[in-house]
Amino acid sequence: MVVQILAGIVKIKLGIYFIFISFCSFAQTQIELNDSLENVIFSLYPNVNFNYHSFHHTNLKIQLEGWTYSYYDTSLKDIAYCKIGIWKKYNFKGQLIENNEYAPIDTSISKRTVFRNSGIIRKEIYYREENNKVKFVKSFNKKGFLHTYIYIKYFNSGIAKYKYSHRNHKLHGEFWHNYKNGNTMCRGYYYNNKFDGELLCFYPNGKPKFTGLFLKGKRIGEFKYYDEKGKLKKTKTYVR
Repeated sequence: MVVQILAGIVKIKLGIYFIFISFCSFAQTQIELNDSLENVIFSLYPNVNFNYHSFHHTNLKIQLEGWTYSYYDTSLKDIAYCKIGIWKKYNFKGQLIENNEYAPIDTSISKRTVFRNSGIIRKEIYYREENNKVKFVKSFNKKGFLHTYIYIKYFNSGIAKYKYSHRNHKLHGEFWHNYKNGNTMCRGYYYNNKFDGELLCFYPNGKPKFTGLFLKGKRIGEFKYYDEKGKLKKTKTYVR
């Protein structure tokens, strides 16, 4: 009987100890909220509340953590909850795999950072605050050095205007230009600042304007030119 009681006490102590260790491990992962972000929100909503949140995998490793703020929305006549600052995401082993940064006012993601299992940065994605569309992407190699980046520009309407890809500070990879109505103006590829591959251009009505093939900046093969109704006007052949 005494042995059973002692065993029960040991189990209780071990349980409390396990809970305490788990709590400590969770507490150590808690991220801090930037004071400047708090000040911005306080200036807008004096009665705002800030709360830290954490979610865990089935093995009790941290999975997701971050901050929200809540306030009374008079238009909704209810409490509104919004993410703010950096939210961190972890894999099953507890390794950081992604950071999401939320804008203080419209609560949309302003920047996303993706990490490799080694902890080295893989990619950074920047978003427009107006419509949360991608405006800039940086990709890094396995050593963490900048490898390529993509830039996307938009019209005031929110329609994408153009996209260019760069590698080692040179135009490299896919590009496209659009008209204000959203139709494609041109699309093709660059290789070290030179056209490479098929180049397609169109009229604002979507009809083809001309098509042709480039090889490292030089025209090769047959180029076709069309009128605004899509009727072939002329063909010109280029020899390497």
